[in-house]
Amino acid sequence: MGGGNIALSQIYESRLAGSEESMSTDTMERPVEKVKSMFGEVDRKHLFDKETGEYKGKKTASSYPAYMQKKAKEQLEQSIEERQDALDNRHVSSSALEYTKRQLIKERQRLAEINEVPVFNATEKADMNVSFSALEQEVSSAQFTERDMETMKGIDPGEEARRMTEPCVRVDKLLAKRCNVELDAKTGMISRSQAEKILKITHWHLTGGDEPYLLENLRRKAGGSASKSNQITVGIDLKEMEIRNRIKTLEAREKEITQELEAEQAESKAEGYTCPDCNKTMKIGGKALHDSRWCEAKHKKE
Repeated sequence: MGGGNIALSQIYESRLAGSEESMSTDTMERPVEKVKSMFGEVDRKHLFDKETGEYKGKKTASSYPAYMQKKAKEQLEQSIEERQDALDNRHVSSSALEYTKRQLIKERQRLAEINEVPVFNATEKADMNVSFSALEQEVSSAQFTERDMETMKGIDPGEEARRMTEPCVRVDKLLAKRCNVELDAKTGMISRSQAEKILKITHWHLTGGDEPYLLENLRRKAGGSASKSNQITVGIDLKEMEIRNRIKTLEAREKEITQELEAEQAESKAEGYTCPDCNKTMKIGGKALHDSRWCEAKHKKE
């Protein structure tokens, strides 16, 4: 993960903002083109003011698009088949006949709405693929490695929880908007859990929903700890500051020790004995041995 990803994000952000900021005077009345969402109409709910009852429009209410909820969709299809079969074979009592027909109509309508999957053209998919690959790298760097998970060395559960819930991952602004994920107002980032959600939804569109997406495949086998990811800038700054302060402390102590040694040597030299015959300086304790055995000048005099 490097500066390239940052530049990529900036390009997409400027492209998204351009539709709003670069309108000329002759187009200012034209409505701003909405970003095509990966959510369908069935995922939106109508909003009303609680006090006035005024209609406030629609808002995406689902965490994931309905078309991705495979099990729920299969259950709905099974219910439709069973109701239709019961009607065809006259297994419904007369008292429940109208109700069963109404429910069948509702279920078929909902299934049809679920199957109205947003369609993206080749250019849009190409852009999505670039942003998708960049986001995979971001998420991979925000994960502990397989070796970390196996050895459990250096893994802080609190830090892991923070990355899952707090903004620490960069993402293309346009891709996030398509997946109904809001960027943090202060950092412009998203949590790792939000990033994983975007990857799952985008992968569904890039593959047509035919291939399952396994987030575990993003986990690196070994290498530097996830804490070295430049997502976790605050953690890195604090760690580097701690190391720098420790180095400064050691350097100061080393200087003190050197000064103490030099002072001791100077003091020892000052308190030493200088032989009057050979003019050699030594420790006082070595005077007798020097005079008796090593001073050549003294022995010559004798």
